[in-house]
Amino acid sequence: MDSAEQQRLETIAHAHRYVLRPCRDLSPGVMLPEEDVINFPKMIDYFLSERFRETLIRINLSTSGGFIVVPLDLIG
Repeated sequence: MDSAEQQRLETIAHAHRYVLRPCRDLSPGVMLPEEDVINFPKMIDYFLSERFRETLIRINLSTSGGFIVVPLDLIG
């Protein structure tokens, strides 16, 4: 991903109030509430891929639903 594309995706993330956070493999990522996953069409293929095992971080909170950190390119 080139820097212009990364900047565009970071702007989308900020517009939705998502937090930028590195993935498990330290690639650029975004932290999403688990319930927002269905809003991104690329997620289905991502969860069926090997990339899922290398990059996903899951964060559980006792007071509300969990969050996941996925590669930034999945929100664009």
